[in-house]
Amino acid sequence: MPAHDDVKVRKAGFLMAFGETARARRSALGLTQRQLDARMGYRGKFSGGVERGVRNLTLDNLYLLAAALQTDPRDLLDGT
Repeated sequence: MPAHDDVKVRKAGFLMAFGETARARRSALGLTQRQLDARMGYRGKFSGGVERGVRNLTLDNLYLLAAALQTDPRDLLDGT
């Protein structure tokens, strides 16, 4: 089981790093989380979960997030 635990730890680190990259881009654009969510077509607190590293994205949502942040999806992944 140690291998599985290691994967969980690496996944958590990846999601946190991704969230930090997304937060930095959002801040650079001067957007609030609510404004970013609206750009993505969401009413809830979607981007907050991403930025905290607790929301796992689908590829569809990765694309929506990148478009809302005016960047390429690969740029968001490069920071991880």
